[in-house]
Amino acid sequence: MSTLTNLTAGVVAPVAPASPLITNDPNRVEFAVDTLGRRIGAKQLSAIDMFELTLLMGQHSGNQAALNQAMMAASVVKIDALEYARPTSFNELKARIAILNFPGYLAAAEAVGKFGPAEENVDAIKN
Repeated sequence: MSTLTNLTAGVVAPVAPASPLITNDPNRVEFAVDTLGRRIGAKQLSAIDMFELTLLMGQHSGNQAALNQAMMAASVVKIDALEYARPTSFNELKARIAILNFPGYLAAAEAVGKFGPAEENVDAIKN
């Protein structure tokens, strides 16, 4: 643990290391190759990403299976050399799902799995 000195008061106070939420790179992309040979790159969705995706899903957001599929598709930011922005409409989301299909979903799940279990993020938020 490092220290921080208050120059005006001459007080030295310990400084805790940055939390994992601060040190994790929000732009980190992990990759996996699907059975079609495509290199699928995925990012870990943030809380705001998931909130916006839930709003985008509208009446379908209560369907947990559909929401899980949408979250996986929205996490994909790269397929081979093509970069993809987060879907901003239901039709863009459907197009991403169509492009990925099952082979792409499996590779996206493998890539997202490299970020570690979600429980670690929940514990970091609690602390």
